[in-house]
Amino acid sequence: MAAPAPTNGAVNGGRVLKLKKPITVHGGTAHELKFHQLTAGTLMRMQKLPYTIVGKEDGSRFAEVDFQLLGKYVSDLTGIEVGLLEQLAPSDFSACLGIVQEMIEAAGNS
Repeated sequence: MAAPAPTNGAVNGGRVLKLKKPITVHGGTAHELKFHQLTAGTLMRMQKLPYTIVGKEDGSRFAEVDFQLLGKYVSDLTGIEVGLLEQLAPSDFSACLGIVQEMIEAAGNS
């Protein structure tokens, strides 16, 4: 899975990701993404997780990521349109995966 994302704390139960490469949004330039708290509403809108754990014959497992669905999760959790998120550097998008995964796991453990 993705490495832990660099953050500067939580926002209303969510997370903040400081971007390595800023993106242009409607209000100017975004240097960070503010993720609000994951709710059942997000899960219902998305209808499935953005990744699937796949087992191999040798017993090892790996995650298959649906990057389009991940973009929809990030959009839903940050309020930034998917089209604007396409500007994200690959390392920032990977960090988003880590945040979304952590939020999903935390929701299952709460």
